[in-house]
Amino acid sequence: MDNSLVRPHFFDDPSVPDLLPADVRWGFTRSGILLVRHYTHWIAHSKGVVGPFMERNWPGLSWKECMHAFATTGIWIKGGQHWTGLELAPHVHEFHILHDGATRVISHINES
Repeated sequence: MDNSLVRPHFFDDPSVPDLLPADVRWGFTRSGILLVRHYTHWIAHSKGVVGPFMERNWPGLSWKECMHAFATTGIWIKGGQHWTGLELAPHVHEFHILHDGATRVISHINES
């Protein structure tokens, strides 16, 4: 079995894709991206929730580095009902941060 495709995180957590290519250091599902956005709330910061959440799912990735990668990749669209004024672009299925620091967006695939 190719261990580069084995998910190195908690199998019951939907925040991280089940399988990650070898060039991916950190991977996010759509729900994982939305959870990171949720933790931008000041209450989560003040209660110390962000650190353990990030460390459990994406060991070694700081919240600031993560948010910077999201912002520079353009996965957010303006508007929407969320208090941040940002909505996740509808085509985003997964988001990868590669070992070299580059990013990759995996779009929804038409399965029909």
